[in-house]
Amino acid sequence: MKERIAVISVFVNLILAVSKILVGVFVGSVAVLAEGFHSGMDILSCGYKVKHQRGIPCSSLSCPRCSTKLTRDVKRDKSEKHAETKAT
Repeated sequence: MKERIAVISVFVNLILAVSKILVGVFVGSVAVLAEGFHSGMDILSCGYKVKHQRGIPCSSLSCPRCSTKLTRDVKRDKSEKHAETKAT
C-alpha cells in the first residue's frame, strides 16, 4: 500500500513540476519556471531523515548522501509529539 501511494505521489509531483515549467516558458516568467524546477527537485530527494535538534534550523543542514538542504518533516514531528503525550 505504501509503495502504491509513493508511486502516485511521485507521478502527481512530476505532473505538477512539468506543468509549472511549461507555464513558466509559455508566459515568460522566470519565477514560475524556477518554481517548476524546485518542484522537480522535490521528486529527486533521497529520503534521508535526521532527528530535529532544537535551536538548529533544518535548512542549515545538508544531506550527507545527496548534498541537498534538509527540510522539516511536520507530519513526523506531530506523530512524535502524539507518541510522547501517550507515553506520559
